[in-house]
Amino acid sequence: MNPYRISTLIIIAHSIIEIVGFFLWDMPISNWIWLIWGVFRLVGAIGMDKSLAWGIGVSICNSIVSVVFMMVLLPRFMLPYSIYGVLAGIALVLMFVQYVLYYSKR
Repeated sequence: MNPYRISTLIIIAHSIIEIVGFFLWDMPISNWIWLIWGVFRLVGAIGMDKSLAWGIGVSICNSIVSVVFMMVLLPRFMLPYSIYGVLAGIALVLMFVQYVLYYSKR
């Protein structure tokens, strides 16, 4: 059983939002960054879904970087962008909680 099922679903939803944002918004340079970041996040989520160590590591790094970016953007009232940090924070907390709950039973 995969202990990271809920976190994986949140990260996949987050990456789909970023990839779809590539096609919706009209900011040329940041669009490519969003697309690369969304694909990178999706690859990490797929690795995490298969319980691979590199997938968990990539997803944790992605979530930490997104939360740090949220701390930069939230005080500037860029609320549409800060929701990504909130999603990443929820996924990060769930990853740690699911890790503790899963491995404390062993």
